[in-house]
Amino acid sequence: MASPSIPAEFPRSVLLSAVLLVFAVLSCPAADTQQKSPSNHSFDRVAALAKQASEANDLKEAIPLYRQALGLRPQWAEGWWMLGTILYDRDIYLEAARAFRKVVALQPDHGSARVMLGLCEFELGQDGSALRDIEKGKQLGILKDPQLRRVMLYHEGVLLLRKNRFEAAQQSFDLLNQDEVEVEGDDFVLALGMAVLRMRPETLPPAGSTAREIVLLAGKAEWFAASKKFNEARQEYSSLANEYSDMENIHYAFGRFLLEIREIDAAVAEFQREIQNNPQHVLARLEIAAVRYTLDSADGVKYAEQAVKLDPKRPFGHYLLGLLYLDTRNFSGAISELEIAKHTYVNFPEIYFALGNAYARAGRKAEAARARATFTRLNAQRKKQSDDKVYDEYPSGLSQEKLGAEPEKNPPDL
Repeated sequence: MASPSIPAEFPRSVLLSAVLLVFAVLSCPAADTQQKSPSNHSFDRVAALAKQASEANDLKEAIPLYRQALGLRPQWAEGWWMLGTILYDRDIYLEAARAFRKVVALQPDHGSARVMLGLCEFELGQDGSALRDIEKGKQLGILKDPQLRRVMLYHEGVLLLRKNRFEAAQQSFDLLNQDEVEVEGDDFVLALGMAVLRMRPETLPPAGSTAREIVLLAGKAEWFAASKKFNEARQEYSSLANEYSDMENIHYAFGRFLLEIREIDAAVAEFQREIQNNPQHVLARLEIAAVRYTLDSADGVKYAEQAVKLDPKRPFGHYLLGLLYLDTRNFSGAISELEIAKHTYVNFPEIYFALGNAYARAGRKAEAARARATFTRLNAQRKKQSDDKVYDEYPSGLSQEKLGAEPEKNPPDL
């Protein structure tokens, strides 16, 4: 099954509107200090002609002119950016990718060039590189161009779907909703439906099937939710859950929405319905365990234990079970689970905060002190880096506060 095409609202050609904005961003300081020579004069003339052709949208003429100018001055980052953007617009992705790599090499902090490189790699089928470059560019920051942002978020979402990172994909698509994007056709809504139903693009049911219509309706429900139209979203999700009760992840998706609008008991009931339909459903159990944490941790323990037994390789399950054990004073169990999670979350301060508490309460003072010191160091690093990517796909019922986003307010008992 082919992956979703770019929605009609996201034509590639409009990316050229962002190109002229970059002139003030990209520069070649070394060129300003060079004395004028015949080669300088030749470069200036060709570069001016290239810019004139691109502004007139004469792309066929602009491409050889930019290539000629870059042959005279290979360090001209602005020229590589312009050439790459034009080549991308003309679907010449391999050469466009080479041009954007030149920009990235010359200006490593240029987020927009990194994103455009990722978009080229997407078209070339290089999914791993594409996702890494788009996420890196997003982290660095991109031009304040709405169209570039929308294309970036859509492609990021599709790539995340292909990687089974469904919650992260949903977050990317939801950001598009916040931009109030109007989309022609069903591609975007289908992609959103696949995210909430945890469905890879290649498993999308065929057009005209009832199963595909369910995916479309789930996407519509989440579109309402992301647009803060909660009454409409609740009605759509409720209809789906009642009419297609046996569809995999229907109740899980509805439960996550109910958590968002703080209907906790109703959400738990939906997760339990999902478990009845699919006894192997790990995430529904983790959602219930997360909701129970600190409120009724003893009840949450059994769900977390079941989740870990079903999927012992999921590090977040061990972390959550460790928190629940700690809250129910099973300190040896907490230490065991948290130490397993630490192997994956080696740079996350929350792990060491929880371990510090568990060690201290188990009487292991020296280990508690080391954990506290590691927590303090990593927490300071995170604040400097402003890294908001904590855990991949943690349960929606577990807030950042419960995770320990501000644990310094309650330091471990040493």
